[in-house]
Amino acid sequence: MTSGTPREDPEEEGVLELDTLTKFEEGEAPVATGDGAEPVAEGSQPSLEEGGPAGDPGELPELPYPPTEGKEGEAIAERGARRLSSEGVAFIARYEGFRSRLYYDAAGHCTIGYGHLVHRGSCNGGEPAEFRAGIGRDRALELLLERAAQFAAAVNRLGVPLDQNQFDALVSFTFNLGPGWIQDSGLQRALEAGNYAVVPREMNRWVYVGGKKLQGLVKRRRAEGELFFRGRTPDAPSVEAPPWAGRPFTQPPPMSGEDVRQWQSQMEKRGWPIDVDGIYGDRSEDVCRSFQREKGLADDGDVGPETWRAAWAVLVT
Repeated sequence: MTSGTPREDPEEEGVLELDTLTKFEEGEAPVATGDGAEPVAEGSQPSLEEGGPAGDPGELPELPYPPTEGKEGEAIAERGARRLSSEGVAFIARYEGFRSRLYYDAAGHCTIGYGHLVHRGSCNGGEPAEFRAGIGRDRALELLLERAAQFAAAVNRLGVPLDQNQFDALVSFTFNLGPGWIQDSGLQRALEAGNYAVVPREMNRWVYVGGKKLQGLVKRRRAEGELFFRGRTPDAPSVEAPPWAGRPFTQPPPMSGEDVRQWQSQMEKRGWPIDVDGIYGDRSEDVCRSFQREKGLADDGDVGPETWRAAWAVLVT
């Protein structure tokens, strides 16, 4: 998590000022273990690693989470609110990555641990002593949980019905971007209207930093959208793959039809950048090949019965 001013797709909605922004990028930096690492000296500058470390967060310490006893657990139960699950904690940690020492996030702000923002701007030697000396995974996870609890509360205040997967996805989204999206965004309106089918698509619009589209954000939004898509609203039927259209989508020449549009719409819901125009052209084929490679399917660019079924039934990896 880093600080900045991300925005939704400028072609679709206005800019919303937020207080936090992801540090995840493709091209992962090595995960620091802290073994033998030198602390950042006062007044020195840690190296700027664009995007920060991400990927495998390492083994998470075993902490009592979520709270089941004490005043916090009682208050949560009384409100009927949800808590971030242990799987949700691991999801966030995986995309934030771990660093034992102070470093700069993608926006150039002083950060430590699992994406914990120490303060805006450069590290200047005035950070708390524990951060200047470096922290271990236990402390980093404590900091993650503290911030995640704040963002979980923000999601709960939406007052919409969510199952655990949907809640975890939205907390990760908010941890990454800050709660500014709960200010009349398309995502907020979709949730409040109960239009959950478009939520992954709305999440996928938040992929800009300073006007630049970041592929790391695209990847995280896709994973969060898929996690949300696993869930379902109360009393709603689970989503199953519809019958295959009976013809493989292939080109050239570009194919067209409502079955093409149906597949494109499903791929868009899963977070893939695809035009839902009912025409299976070059862009659709590129998405199909990328999807097939990701799922271990035959990379032929044709939407046959297996690729069709996978669009609904197989999770993002």
